[in-house]
Amino acid sequence: MKAPGPGRRTPPGPRTRRSATTSAEADPPCPEPCSPASPAPPTRGGTLRRFLALDAVVTGLNGAAHLAAPDPLGRLLGIDGSLLAELGALLVAVAAGIGFLASRPEPPAAAVKLVVDVNAAWALLSLGAVVLWLEPTTAGAV
Repeated sequence: MKAPGPGRRTPPGPRTRRSATTSAEADPPCPEPCSPASPAPPTRGGTLRRFLALDAVVTGLNGAAHLAAPDPLGRLLGIDGSLLAELGALLVAVAAGIGFLASRPEPPAAAVKLVVDVNAAWALLSLGAVVLWLEPTTAGAV
């Protein structure tokens, strides 16, 4: 192969980043194009972890509201305040579990599937309760 002439570049080959601690330790190759200032490749599960964190926050706020004001919410929604308080405690516990899962670098697939299944069951049970059991106000039915 000819040596590159003026204005020619050699084809890029595998390059490594230099470690800040010692030059004897070689970091794994970085993606092309690579420079010492290139950010590390994103970890898998970043978007999933953000959705889990959002689910934890929404579920936790919902549960906290149920615990903080069960009677006023019960009157607004047409649902017994003690039921809302019990559901609030359950929601806060579920939110803590989802938040813990969101804090893991790579959430386990089985645990994520469980969260999805629990959310689906919650939605179906809520609809069933409104249709078959509860007599909510218009605000509670929405």
